[in-house]
Amino acid sequence: GAVGAPDALPALGGRGPLAGPGGGAYFSGTSDVLGLSLSDRPAATGPLLSAPVVDTGRWQLYGPTQSSGGSLGWALRSLASTPMDLDVALATAMTVPPGAEGLFFLPYLEGERAPLWDPRARGAFIGLTSSHSQGHLLRAVLEGVAYSVRHILHTAEELAGTTAQELRLAGGGSRMGPWNQIKADVCRRQVCPCVTSENGVLGAAMLAASAAGIHADITSAGEAMVQLQPSLQPQTGLREVYDRGFERYVTLSLVSSLRSHG
Repeated sequence: GAVGAPDALPALGGRGPLAGPGGGAYFSGTSDVLGLSLSDRPAATGPLLSAPVVDTGRWQLYGPTQSSGGSLGWALRSLASTPMDLDVALATAMTVPPGAEGLFFLPYLEGERAPLWDPRARGAFIGLTSSHSQGHLLRAVLEGVAYSVRHILHTAEELAGTTAQELRLAGGGSRMGPWNQIKADVCRRQVCPCVTSENGVLGAAMLAASAAGIHADITSAGEAMVQLQPSLQPQTGLREVYDRGFERYVTLSLVSSLRSHG
């Protein structure tokens, strides 16, 4: 027999990082989901979620965001008189220096899930001045989403006492090369986009192939069925700017959540 699962877990499994602990699985779509593969059930999950990886003894410690690709979609619709072309928007954002010259974006347009779990949290541009352009706004959106992903990653790594070796990325967001590089730089992890972006379907197929005996188990199914594009390395020269940015982002996120309850 075969066991199904909610959409996020086959999508995480469909990245194939489950052959051993320390793999980071990252799905980027309207919402993002990031998971850390562990050798045992986590002793504590804190503000994250956990689930066993079928037939392996391993566990995923993971968390979903609420509006990642959704924030970019909002920006494409709202930051110009007519909806912007995606490639044009990405190119415009990349003309702005990393850090968006002090402009921050909180991607809480629909509240936020992990690690805040606050439906009343609200999005914001913070630090906006007359010197900021459309490119700054777009860059801040891309970086704000990347910070929200690092927030989950940082929380998972602290809870598990381990560091992700890499982030295997799929979903619609995985097709956006400039944004993938920003995510690698902000998270300070190697990002490995998968060849297929439909990894929820691929993860379900891996479960079915294992149940049907085509592959011995889910681990060997992942090794055979998951293919990766060339990896993106974090640029070491940007570590300081994004470490400072992340510290400020976390502070701003907590202030936003507290004010939502004021």
